[in-house]
Amino acid sequence: MTPGELIAALLAGAWRPEPPPLPPAVVADPAAALGSAVSDVLLSTGAGPLTWWRMRNTSLRDHPAVVPFQVAYRSAALQSLLHGAALEALLAQFAEQDVRPLLVKGWGAARVYPEAGLRPYDDFDFYVLPEQRPAAKAVVESFRHPAGVAIELHEDYNFPFDIALEALFGAGCTLSCGRGQVLVPAPEHHLRLLCLHMLYHGGWRPLWLSDLGAFVEAHPHLDPARILTGNQPADSWVAGALLLARDLLGARLSAELAGALPAVAPTWLGPALTRQWASAIGSSAQPSLVRTLCRSWPNLGDMSEAIRLRWQNPLEASLEVGAPFDEADRFPVQVRAALYRLARRTTGRR
Repeated sequence: MTPGELIAALLAGAWRPEPPPLPPAVVADPAAALGSAVSDVLLSTGAGPLTWWRMRNTSLRDHPAVVPFQVAYRSAALQSLLHGAALEALLAQFAEQDVRPLLVKGWGAARVYPEAGLRPYDDFDFYVLPEQRPAAKAVVESFRHPAGVAIELHEDYNFPFDIALEALFGAGCTLSCGRGQVLVPAPEHHLRLLCLHMLYHGGWRPLWLSDLGAFVEAHPHLDPARILTGNQPADSWVAGALLLARDLLGARLSAELAGALPAVAPTWLGPALTRQWASAIGSSAQPSLVRTLCRSWPNLGDMSEAIRLRWQNPLEASLEVGAPFDEADRFPVQVRAALYRLARRTTGRR
């Protein structure tokens, strides 16, 4: 098995209260299966706690190769408590200013896991209606908390998220958070957003695909018509993300949701994602290519590596140029995406 395939095998069903048995390859030789090519990716991308959860009740729980995952689990559990307290305090300050933001991704994704600490997150991502943005910005700028969590107040609601902001707010659900309340998207809207966010960044964090598996199993009565909205090519992207969760991680899709998806994913999709996982970081997380090339000059080896790291994988490139997920060759799509990005940098467009 490749490192990417091993990562998929380790995370398959790991979000469940009682995860499935470990893959035979891991049990037979844990030191090899959990070598640096796999463990470094799992730990550096936030999947360490979930890996420990998968192994905690197995014969490998005390193996030296598993210890770093237990350490990550304990650290994330503490971080989850601190972040929960910070969010409660932040929501109280928003309420004092009559601001009602919409919280997406991190906290909302973590809450569908058996323990919130299994899904670490670094910040709070909020959307705010235009008329409330000045007050929301003032709250964020003045907020201080010992947890030191970052706050992302998104003023733009752009591609690839294709549900109108007003519709997201109108269909949102109110959840309890300590002594306060927080608005989150309707489950179908949130799932679509999680799918598109993962793909927009090339899916380089395996935890993002685990989020989809945990989410669909925590919400078994999702309405497929609210997830697949008839907007192409975005529907093909969302369907592809859900098929990846099913095929790579064994996510249990409801009969209704499975029936709304294609029977099989494009043949390039799964291998492209597992190859990306093996590299531990995606092109969207890299610093500016122009600055890096200037710093690397005249070392051609460093310059070549800089370009390689910023070459978009087929998932990310497809979204960049609006190409549907189908069986068409992805290399021309990747070339178009590279030219498109170069044109944007040259003209100063975003």
